[in-house]
Amino acid sequence: MLSLPLRIQFGSDGDYLPWAFGGWSGDLNDRTHTWTEGYVAKLRLPLQSASNDRLLIVDVVPPDGYEQDLFLFVNGSFGGFWSIKRPVEVTMALESQLFKSGDNVFAFVTPRAVRPADFVPDGDARLLGCAFRSLALLDM
Repeated sequence: MLSLPLRIQFGSDGDYLPWAFGGWSGDLNDRTHTWTEGYVAKLRLPLQSASNDRLLIVDVVPPDGYEQDLFLFVNGSFGGFWSIKRPVEVTMALESQLFKSGDNVFAFVTPRAVRPADFVPDGDARLLGCAFRSLALLDM
C-alpha cells in the first residue's frame, strides 16, 4: 500500500510507470512529462480506504494551442472536471467514500484529444489529451 502524502512524477525521469496502465505515451525525450494518449489514461494506486476526504493536485499541460477538457473518475465514480487552457496545477477535493482499501483506479478522460499532425505539418501523430507533470494525493 502507498502512504499519503503521495507524489508521483511523470516523464522519463519520473516514477509513474509502476501505477500506469493504459492510455499513457511515454517518450524518452519527454523527461518531465507524459502524455495521455487516446481518450482515457489510468493509474492504479494501492491505497487504504479513506476516513477523511483527500485532496488531489495535478500539474497538467494541454497540447499547444488547444483547450482540453479533463474528467476524473475514481473507481468508476465521477471525481471532478477541469477545462485546461494552459499549463496549470489543478486541485480537487475527493470524498472519502470514493476510495477503497486496495487498488484504486484513477481514470483521466480527455474527450477532445487531438492529433497535432492533423493540423500542423510534422506535428505529433499521437492522439494527445494532456501532458501530466506531477500528481499529488493528500489527506485533508
